[in-house]
Amino acid sequence: MIGLSPVRRRALGAVLLGWALVALLALLREWPLIAAFHFSDGDDALRMVQVRDLLAGQNWFDLHQYRIAPPDGTVMHWSRLVDAPLAAMVLLLRGLLGPARAELAAVVLVPLLTLLVAQLCIARLVARKIDPNLVFIATLMMILTLPTMMQLNPMRIDHHGWQIVAVLAALNALLARSPRGAALVGGLALAFGMSVSLELLPFAGLLGALFALRWIRNPAKWRWLAWYLDALALGSMAFFAGTRGLGDLTNYCDAVSPGYLAALGIIALGTHGLALRPAMPRWLLVAGFGMVGLAGTALFLSIAPGCSTGPFARLDPLVRDFWYNNVLEGLPVWRQSTAILLQMIVPPLAGLGAAILLAKREQGRFWHEFAFMLGGAILISVAVSRFSSVSSAVAIMPLAWLLRRLAHKIAEGGTMIRRFVLAGLLLAVLLPSMIFDAALLGLAQVGATSPVPPAVPSLALSKGSCSPSGQLTGLARLPRGLIMSQLDFGPFILLRTTHMVLATGHHRAAPAMHDTIAAFLAKPAAARSIIAARHVDYVLICPDQNETRMYQYRAPAGLAAQLLAGQRLDWLEPVDLGPEGGNMKLWRVKPQAGLNSIASPSMQ
Repeated sequence: MIGLSPVRRRALGAVLLGWALVALLALLREWPLIAAFHFSDGDDALRMVQVRDLLAGQNWFDLHQYRIAPPDGTVMHWSRLVDAPLAAMVLLLRGLLGPARAELAAVVLVPLLTLLVAQLCIARLVARKIDPNLVFIATLMMILTLPTMMQLNPMRIDHHGWQIVAVLAALNALLARSPRGAALVGGLALAFGMSVSLELLPFAGLLGALFALRWIRNPAKWRWLAWYLDALALGSMAFFAGTRGLGDLTNYCDAVSPGYLAALGIIALGTHGLALRPAMPRWLLVAGFGMVGLAGTALFLSIAPGCSTGPFARLDPLVRDFWYNNVLEGLPVWRQSTAILLQMIVPPLAGLGAAILLAKREQGRFWHEFAFMLGGAILISVAVSRFSSVSSAVAIMPLAWLLRRLAHKIAEGGTMIRRFVLAGLLLAVLLPSMIFDAALLGLAQVGATSPVPPAVPSLALSKGSCSPSGQLTGLARLPRGLIMSQLDFGPFILLRTTHMVLATGHHRAAPAMHDTIAAFLAKPAAARSIIAARHVDYVLICPDQNETRMYQYRAPAGLAAQLLAGQRLDWLEPVDLGPEGGNMKLWRVKPQAGLNSIASPSMQ
């Protein structure tokens, strides 16, 4: 802390203390998962598999998962930028702790360090635009911002935490006093974020729109937009070159690729072209922005015409209907349960209201612009539910101000009813889902509720209990083979065993996903043909997974339903996994004439 002013030292100390408390609470809450080295989400398990492959010698630029849909494997849309800190932490600690404990330390420490970076970004905004004395409260509020904290917990090593960091870092561009500073902070942060996940592209456009509004109001401020777009385009190119290389120039629709880079480049150049004419009517400038945007879009579609309908529009209809339409985190908020919807929407909306109040109270443009960015983030999260983790993080800053204001009003006294109402309002703003669940519980206890019809199974519900490591040791001892199992269970098989899987719930493996779903839904004779064509060696079913219930619900005469009902098939041989196998059901596929099973080419 040498060289920092006393105010900044206190603020930094407040952040570190707040981080330590939040981290401790998170560790206590997640300790059962940590102790078992068990990921609650398949994406985290597959991320660890990707890191292991990298450390085992897989090329930095090679993003194939060769054990998914072998022999060719599946190219993942994930970024090495997320793998790098995990791999570095394992390498750093492996000699001291051993491989297994080094991995455990990495999956605990990296998310917590990501949390610290996010809190530092929030603290800088709070200290500069509200009050340095509010930094500690704002830092602690992370534990109450449930959609955000879910992405920053120990063992949560997927990319969503880095998305949050990229957005919070980019928002610090609003504090910049020069266009150069705004470009470096905002442009490079979002170039990093888009390289981690293309989901941040709309937010990058939102920040560009904000700088465009500055230009429209004052032509002398054209550099804010032009230099931001320069940093965004050049940063994206640098991250692409550093993580994707030049060996695969395929125009993927779901990740930064040559088509996107070309579009960003032409938009940046076009913006500089507009700046060559200093005195331009506003309507002509707005029209110019539109033409530049259309030029970038046209170039992108000419290079990547298959992306005109989005990254998921070309999914196989069966995969879309059975899998994509049931992954609720990628769907609009109105597809969520009421309690989850409230937690995703109410705190950010309250933060937006607080930002608007601050904009009316404070001089300058900061709060108007902050409200613009937060409002845009909320709209994105309405369309894609998982983005609520980002909008909730952005809302923490004005929410901290609102929390302190309500606390002061409660402390001022007044009637008991007034204080009770204010306290209830505070709780409802921060934890609306808890209030809703408590209200439902109260209503259920007051009177009998009407019978609830059985729900249609959904992939968004609990994952089932097949995946703890102790239940995969028996499977790991079997001769290596290709396993057809539930999509959600595939990553855990890859993590805990040396087996291969036909598919996981990742859209680039759509053909293999189609065959997996089709086989489990098909009648046994038709399923046998699919399994033989894919050279599958084992069929595995987790009875209590929601995906399994969906197979049973949709196809009572299908392979999955028939096997769980005890139907014996002459081409499947049951395999006893013993007590350690839990409730898993496993069958070995018997060889057919002209085909090998355990010695299939994919296993050589």
